[in-house]
Amino acid sequence: MSNAQGTPACMVALLRLYLSMGPPNLLLSRIRGHASWHTLSFQQQFVRQVLEHPTAKKFPPQREYTSKILRMYVDMIEKSGGTEFDDDLMEMCAGASAGALGEEQLYHFRTFFVSEEESIALKLSKGFGGQETGGTGVCLWEAGLFLSEFVRGNMALFSGKRVLELGAGNGVAGICLARLQEPPDRIILTDHSSRALELLEENLRVNDVDLHRSHRAGAGAGSTHELSEFSPVVSTAVLDWETCMRDFDEAALKKELHEPRTGGKEDLDALGDVDVILGADVTFDPRLITALLEVISYLFNRRAAVAYLAATVRSPEMISFLCEEMSRLGMQFQDVAAEAPRQDLFGSYALLQDARVNLYRIEPGS
Repeated sequence: MSNAQGTPACMVALLRLYLSMGPPNLLLSRIRGHASWHTLSFQQQFVRQVLEHPTAKKFPPQREYTSKILRMYVDMIEKSGGTEFDDDLMEMCAGASAGALGEEQLYHFRTFFVSEEESIALKLSKGFGGQETGGTGVCLWEAGLFLSEFVRGNMALFSGKRVLELGAGNGVAGICLARLQEPPDRIILTDHSSRALELLEENLRVNDVDLHRSHRAGAGAGSTHELSEFSPVVSTAVLDWETCMRDFDEAALKKELHEPRTGGKEDLDALGDVDVILGADVTFDPRLITALLEVISYLFNRRAAVAYLAATVRSPEMISFLCEEMSRLGMQFQDVAAEAPRQDLFGSYALLQDARVNLYRIEPGS
């Protein structure tokens, strides 16, 4: 991915934008920013050093995305009066269009270069999933990137701690935690769907984050970034907040012990005590907010000292309800989004241009 490997800087910039599935209009405007963008030579470079780059083949972006980029580029050349087209470019354009209309592509990748040498590749799905994943872990959400940047910019908050993520989804925040130069002692990534956790674990493997181990040799998808010699112990677990809440209620009423429910209080207790709780885009469904906060309150009563929740503001009503429930449970909270570092680590931060994300620091009430 470096110039030393023979890829011109202009193509490296386009490649990184393409691999991250940056907005098509932004990518095309970057292409047009080069004086020779319409020439046969530039077309050939774009095909060989961007679309057919080894990383693009190993971690292919969404097929429909590639097809749209190709169509827009060819159309742009035609409108400029260009008459010369690279054969490989036209062949790819025809193939991508046919592929986009053919068999559905269940999964694709988005690869982000968070530094000159360090990358994060995420396997995702084009939709919300379904019965297989319960709708979680298959997409990349603004709040997940926001929280990941917060993690990378605030290492001292997590170094040497036991960190639990609720609704870990595709695992991007967990990967960032494991990559910290001074990482947590333990990282526990949870989701309510075992299928979602399988996809999360695959993303951990792709990015050289070992599960249940204390040593990691690599540094990510095609990366040579130097990491700590010893990484945290990383584990995953099924955790369902609603099931936990039912278990809390039954315990409070001193009901007869039932058979343990998967993802319930017994599984939560088995995770052990934690210091820091994280969650990104876990407040999108008002029906789950109360259960989510009850789980956090339970963890506060054991050991946890602080929680950070990144919430995309989809409606004022949702935010109001979230704040009301935190107040009802006696939690102290503050939106610290303005204090979060905005380093644009994920290349195309256009994901956040039209989205507002609140980042709540939550602590137990006094």
